[in-house]
Amino acid sequence: MSRDKASLLDIVNAAKRVLQFAERLNKSVTRQQTSRYHDSAIDLLDELPGKRLFKTPKEADQYLQKERSSWEK
Repeated sequence: MSRDKASLLDIVNAAKRVLQFAERLNKSVTRQQTSRYHDSAIDLLDELPGKRLFKTPKEADQYLQKERSSWEK
């Protein structure tokens, strides 16, 4: 193989490695951009589609208390 062909193969192989690295890097960056950090479970729930059954913890407690009271009757 001539020196020019060997140099060309080296360049092609180096370019392949650079492209493979760039592809892995792109996947990593995309994954990081799409995953969000949430400060709390409430933040996460607020971003979910649809509505929540209870707007506040107090409403949930009242509902549970009412249900428990109905069991005692």
